[in-house]
Amino acid sequence: MDERILSDLKSINTINSADLIKETLSIFEKNLPKRLFNIKHTLETKNEDEAKAAIHSLKSAASAFGGLSIATLCNEMNEHLKLKRFNEALTKIETIPDEVRNVKAYIHEWLQAQS
Repeated sequence: MDERILSDLKSINTINSADLIKETLSIFEKNLPKRLFNIKHTLETKNEDEAKAAIHSLKSAASAFGGLSIATLCNEMNEHLKLKRFNEALTKIETIPDEVRNVKAYIHEWLQAQS
């Protein structure tokens, strides 16, 4: 987790900053199944350009709330793509939902500690 990003989000609006962070995470979670489906489909069809774009989209969305561990998984998928290891990149997708749960738990704990 990049707590600097959480702190930046918190400082945008001190009255409802926790709500802003929760809403950002909620939007991410809402869009996650579609993002993962797109990544999986592009990797299964070995469409490297589309896979890179889909992975970049997920990485950018995760970075918006400090989800560095998710962004790291995206970087690892990109490294596999560079070597045309589509199946290895596919295995990383399976770990993302668990990592999102970990990040969400961390954010909730962080917000509680900030209040």
